[in-house]
Amino acid sequence: MAACTCPRCRVSSPVSALTWCCPRCRGPWDLDFASEPVSLTSLASRVNSLWRYTEALPPLPCAPEETLGEGRTPLVPLTASVSAELDFLMPTLSFKDRGAAVLAAHALRLARAGGLDRVVADSSGNAGTAAAAYCARAGLACRVYVPGGTSPKKAEQIRAHGAEVVEVPGDREAFHAGADDIAGPAARPTLAEGIAIPAPPRARQILRAVRATGGTFLTVPEERIRAAQRDLARRGLFVEATGTACWAAVDAAPPRPGLTVVPLCGAGAKTGLAP
Repeated sequence: MAACTCPRCRVSSPVSALTWCCPRCRGPWDLDFASEPVSLTSLASRVNSLWRYTEALPPLPCAPEETLGEGRTPLVPLTASVSAELDFLMPTLSFKDRGAAVLAAHALRLARAGGLDRVVADSSGNAGTAAAAYCARAGLACRVYVPGGTSPKKAEQIRAHGAEVVEVPGDREAFHAGADDIAGPAARPTLAEGIAIPAPPRARQILRAVRATGGTFLTVPEERIRAAQRDLARRGLFVEATGTACWAAVDAAPPRPGLTVVPLCGAGAKTGLAP
């Protein structure tokens, strides 16, 4: 059985518990499990959703019948060596549906056992929308905390799924630190609102992963993000500004050997064209 483990303190908690973070350091849990290989020959007869890859997913005591047909988004070439994965073609128009499908299934099982009555999430918009939609599908109550300045269209989409929206002054850190502790925005305003996180909870893990794979970090100015959104739109792909940051970085970097895949994570209909 999988367990939740703090990567810093090594404290563990069963997945059936509602302890949402490490009780010692307040850091995020890791799900401690080993995935199994997926039989390629069996895929053709499986459902068209994330659950077709059950062996590779966490072995949670969940109810996998909750799905909106998420996953299997197409790859579209942008150049001879760069392709875009169109993850904005998910049911709620962002890649967050992948995690929300598993979240809702697990939450539904906990609710059926009498251990849960509401799902609570903090989000810049897309994750909250996905959580709201999949909770609606599962018949679960949902509350989403969003930072001030979140796209009105995203907040509207969350409410449309029946979830409660609570706007927190400041940025996303306000939810974790408590709104009363936030004097003002800690992150500079940016077109890429979905990745404006000044202190990522998994910063150490991100650094380790990038170093272990020989990767690097690329930064792009606002004007490159704006130009990238318009460039993709002219190619037939209307993506929100956050989702174009990857293409802005890859397009400006020297070519790399092999195939590069750029995830386009959110639809432009959620935010509109960047001014």
